[in-house]
Amino acid sequence: MTAATWYVASLADGQTHLADRVEGALVTARCDSRQFKPLAALAGTPPDQAQICPACRTAMMAGGRRGKR
Repeated sequence: MTAATWYVASLADGQTHLADRVEGALVTARCDSRQFKPLAALAGTPPDQAQICPACRTAMMAGGRRGKR
């Protein structure tokens, strides 16, 4: 599995996801496999922990494994 990048889905709390780039401008969230067009890609771990999706935070702590589909 390739390393995922953090992508901002929206500015609301819990809306920054570990995701994989797919075609075009879309990414696929590792937590629930939904695709979205991110507002931004982050170079490292999000500085504001409230922004991180709870399921993605759990995946990050477990080594980046995919969550439920």
